[in-house]
Amino acid sequence: MDARPFKAAVGNAVMGKGFESADNYKNTVVHFLNIDNIHAIRGCMERMVELCASDSSQLDESSWYQKLGATQWLSYVRIILQSCNRIVNTLGEEAASVVAHCSDGWDRTSQLCALTKLLIDPYYRTRKGFAVLIEQEWLSFGHKFAERHGHAFDNYTNDQRAPIFLQVCGLVG
Repeated sequence: MDARPFKAAVGNAVMGKGFESADNYKNTVVHFLNIDNIHAIRGCMERMVELCASDSSQLDESSWYQKLGATQWLSYVRIILQSCNRIVNTLGEEAASVVAHCSDGWDRTSQLCALTKLLIDPYYRTRKGFAVLIEQEWLSFGHKFAERHGHAFDNYTNDQRAPIFLQVCGLVG
């Protein structure tokens, strides 16, 4: 399961970065899950914050929902949940193994693997299990908490900031 859109994976391959080929593995199919990078997700959150901070009393309900849709935040939440469902079905119904990855392995990969574990195993829905999940799927894979959330960085507008972990917390919460 390649979290990236196909075009992004091809672009990474052109730059000499990783791209899995099913030809290298027996009985393997590569699925592109079409989850955009941190920059797209950051843009969605910025639009969402702007919408929520605006004076919504001047919008009728239909206009507000239209503006909500335009943020694309919920579209990405949907893509992430659909992707996790695909992984769960592959593991459960097909009894097949899954390798999940993205460009670097510390953002979309952590999202997918953590949410999949939450869906499959109720242990990870306990306090202790959730702490283990954070360690296994986020810390061990090198999610850049400080950069993504702006901790310990003077430049709060850093282009590496992104609400990847917050997106998962919103789905779990």
